[in-house]
Amino acid sequence: MREKILLSVSTLFFLIGCEGAPNEETWHCLQENQISPELIASQKSTVVYSTPQTAKSSGIVTIQNTALNKKSELKSELTFSREDSGKKIKMTLLSADLEVVTDELNLLSEGRAQALLPEVGTSISGEIIYQDGATQRVKYENNEVLECTLQDV
Repeated sequence: MREKILLSVSTLFFLIGCEGAPNEETWHCLQENQISPELIASQKSTVVYSTPQTAKSSGIVTIQNTALNKKSELKSELTFSREDSGKKIKMTLLSADLEVVTDELNLLSEGRAQALLPEVGTSISGEIIYQDGATQRVKYENNEVLECTLQDV
């Protein structure tokens, strides 16, 4: 189970593969993963692209145990560099600021939150599998899919 949480949470942190633009764009991203029959991990984030090569993500990861009606929540502020080649995307984590909001499931305390996040300098690759004017889905190398919607201007 811990590996699934690690996979889901690390995926959640890296899943900001929404299409950037030369100027600033803001995207709202959402993902939900069923880790086990009782555990659900979800991620909501706002991603701002200030250049085609840079992205800043502010979000919250929630891991909910529906059987116990308890949750653990982690706020994150992440900075990435980004390389695009057609529909291919490569994201590299440049910095991470994490804050444990609540940890009723004892998943994030005592340094465990940092252990769920890949090290600074780590990259993940993905491919845009769907795109229209305001919505985009990216499938990453670990088979996770994130959907993002462009904020109304």
